[in-house]
Amino acid sequence: MEKTYLELLAENDAEARKEFEPNAKELFIEHGEYDDVDPHQKDDREELEDQEAFQKYGGSHQQAAQLGELRPTNATHTSSVEYDKAVKVHVLSIDSRFRTNLIDNPSNFLFRLKTPIKNVVAVRLSSLEIPNTWYAFSEIRGNTSFNVTIQSTGKIARITIPQGNYSLDETSTDSLQAQLRRSFLIAFPNYVFVIALDPISSLLSISLSIPFSMDFRSGIFSSRNDNWGLGYNLGFRDKQLGFALKHTGISIPDIVDSNYVFLSLNSDWKVVEHNQPDRSNTAAFAKVIIDVPKNNIVYDNGSNTITKRYGLKQPTNITAFTVSVVDEYEQNVQLMGGSISLSLEITEVLNAALYETLRN
Repeated sequence: MEKTYLELLAENDAEARKEFEPNAKELFIEHGEYDDVDPHQKDDREELEDQEAFQKYGGSHQQAAQLGELRPTNATHTSSVEYDKAVKVHVLSIDSRFRTNLIDNPSNFLFRLKTPIKNVVAVRLSSLEIPNTWYAFSEIRGNTSFNVTIQSTGKIARITIPQGNYSLDETSTDSLQAQLRRSFLIAFPNYVFVIALDPISSLLSISLSIPFSMDFRSGIFSSRNDNWGLGYNLGFRDKQLGFALKHTGISIPDIVDSNYVFLSLNSDWKVVEHNQPDRSNTAAFAKVIIDVPKNNIVYDNGSNTITKRYGLKQPTNITAFTVSVVDEYEQNVQLMGGSISLSLEITEVLNAALYETLRN
């Protein structure tokens, strides 16, 4: 019986494979067998012309055939490709040094755009750089002076400290205690007032060998319940102290000032609401945490959990920003020559259909 073509092909294939079957010795390579071979000696014929293309995975024809046709998507959420094509994000840098009117306060200025941005639907603060250079003790904060009366003589003098920032280091000549001693000596050259910070309780005390009183009610913010003057910063909570040989605060002296400020870009863009001591409510675009010492730069890159984005109710054209930095009492902070800079991400609508949807 004659063999079929397939049977003959199988026999010849088996015979041919025997010549190429490796033995155990050929498969095993002793460690260091090729140590004497120069690694730089290469045969050009053994090099591939395009090694990266050779190593690239080309996929499977079987798997590709099973994928079928992809379903079309009508997604409209912000992470979809369609949405990204429907809007454009402008990244705008604002520097107070280049404010529209240079006579404006660097912490309260107008920044007018060269070209208006139309159909804006959202504004986000992506970065902020602001120097922590405003004084903890200043005339505009109303905490640099108070009145002292000596009982035996009836002499009344005003104790005033220079504007600035102070430490509580007893060994420093620039501490708050040292400055108070100098101020008392100027006001009462014939009397020695002792100003000391208790190392255990951290409470400040002021004493004299004869009775004296202190009155903090003459400050510009004496009507406040908190932060009403220098006495509050020294740790006292009564605005008037009667005659005594020694007066000791009931709270640790406050030399740090507020640990946050507010940034506003537009009076209508209210993101962060803030309750004032008089129960009134104010709002700002962003709350900025002051987490660096005095004379250092606060770098806010938007990575914290505080929201810094405002969505407009409908597409709006923007021509300018009114940038202001205020404290918890809505007073503009005085940067003392410093400047602020910020980056804004402004989302503009490009798609007409999306524009109509948002407008309505």
